[in-house]
Amino acid sequence: MVYKRRIMEDYRRKYIRRELKDVNWDKTAREAYSVQKSQYMTEETVSASHILIKTGKDVRQDEEALALANELRKRAINGESFDELARQYSEDPSAAGNAGNLGFFKRGQMVKPFEEAAFGMQEQGAISEVVESPFGYHIIQYHSRRPPEQIPFEKIKDQIVDELQKQMGAQVWQDKIIRIRSAGDIEVNEDAL
Repeated sequence: MVYKRRIMEDYRRKYIRRELKDVNWDKTAREAYSVQKSQYMTEETVSASHILIKTGKDVRQDEEALALANELRKRAINGESFDELARQYSEDPSAAGNAGNLGFFKRGQMVKPFEEAAFGMQEQGAISEVVESPFGYHIIQYHSRRPPEQIPFEKIKDQIVDELQKQMGAQVWQDKIIRIRSAGDIEVNEDAL
């Protein structure tokens, strides 16, 4: 059975390759790219830093954590260095090395409350209200935003060609199956099988 499947798969690949041998993949990919430009965009990203104050049995009570987060937020708003506050107080393990800087991130990479706060900010250097998440309390400093941009064709061409080859190959094979099933005069040569 495995051998028969392998033979059938080999036949299918050869058949599709033969049927699609005259396709100009570069031209077809360019047409697909121009028709579906919105599909080939980068996602909006935001750059921010944060200070995390954890809560829980092993760390501190919720009220204590919230009070500390509010105090640190006030200090940052009053001009203290956000980087230094993050290095000194943040309980994010990477904060000592990166001063709480998370770099650029897209939607879906952070927990929802954090994401909503970060993507809702607009002014460079702005400090958020205290944001609660499953990790604790965050103070976020907004740095910048990268809007969605068109990905250049040359950068995405191979991916488009690959997608088109799969789609068109599947369609060619499906058409062949439909023709075979629709034909009324099929005879199976059991000896050949």
